[in-house]
Amino acid sequence: MENALKTGVCACVTTFYLGYGDDLEAENIRIINEQMRKSARIELPLFVEVKAEGPRIGKQNYSRAIKMAITMLTEWGADGILVPKVREDVFKELKQFDYHPLFVRYSHHAKRKSDVYFLKMFQS
Repeated sequence: MENALKTGVCACVTTFYLGYGDDLEAENIRIINEQMRKSARIELPLFVEVKAEGPRIGKQNYSRAIKMAITMLTEWGADGILVPKVREDVFKELKQFDYHPLFVRYSHHAKRKSDVYFLKMFQS
């Protein structure tokens, strides 16, 4: 993060993966919290992208998982939250977090190489 600041960026983005099991999610939470402490220390905003794509996420719990992630990230102090596209009724509920910048991703592209690497670390 310190290197990013030296290059002149105005914020950093990290990813919160949901639905991949307790071990991966616990490690991901630890990493995000560490990044948040670093970003606060160097005064560099940290945005968190929510990815609810794991095998434990289905139609029945997708919206609930997104809401839970936003609640957690808000409590942890994320400077901004990027969420995947959700149904309109769910989006209206998410607007209750309007004191936080909330960004919606309208397209889903193939996973980035960094996503695949992170997930493989825990699935091998």
